[in-house]
Amino acid sequence: MALLAYSSRGGPREYLCGGSLITPRYVLTASHCVNSKKLGSYRVVGVRLGEWDQRTDVDCSGEICAPPPQDFGLEEAIPHPGYNPQAGSSAANDIALLRLDADAPDSAFIRPVCLPITPEMRQASFVGTKLVVSGWGITEYGDPSPVKLYVGVPVVDEQTCQQRYSRWNRRILPSQLCAGGVDGKDSCSGDSGGPLMAVEGEPPRGFLIGIVSFGPRECGTNGYPAVYTRVASYLSWILDNIRP
Repeated sequence: MALLAYSSRGGPREYLCGGSLITPRYVLTASHCVNSKKLGSYRVVGVRLGEWDQRTDVDCSGEICAPPPQDFGLEEAIPHPGYNPQAGSSAANDIALLRLDADAPDSAFIRPVCLPITPEMRQASFVGTKLVVSGWGITEYGDPSPVKLYVGVPVVDEQTCQQRYSRWNRRILPSQLCAGGVDGKDSCSGDSGGPLMAVEGEPPRGFLIGIVSFGPRECGTNGYPAVYTRVASYLSWILDNIRP
């Protein structure tokens, strides 16, 4: 998983969104993490890979330590051309690519996530399946977590999700999917752009099913799932916009 670094007018870096490494050179994230009026003067300026605990330079478990996280600059930010930062009703096409200024290494701690390219995954609704969302976003205590957290969230059918969001005049599109709605288990502010994954196989591999897009006004509200960009709906766009 990736942390997106932002700066305002040359000020210190802050990490405000997440993303997913999909090739050694590209990170997939939400378009609103790249192009949004809510960012104000903040601009995405880099990507950090291999992070776990932001409070320490080196993350250790017992006597086993990971290498320090690696920071990359950006060559290019590519928001989806169909994303409209002014349109708040649907958050359509909330997906973007970031091209790093160098290839990321492949290691036990930095590795691209798999895309859902098989016919089975491209066609799956995942309704009733528990997928995994992760990030450093705001917790129940009201502050961002310094440590990367994971939680399993069940996928909810489109009709139920639409009923929940109709009170806010939000439209749920086929290119989105909804997951969560369980009290206290949700993505939240600061998790935007991060991954919603299916973990399958032996050894386990993560498959990027969704990208954190938006959610209820209060994260983790019972009965109100969060909304994710469905990655399978954008595979052609992704492949058309990446290069070696």
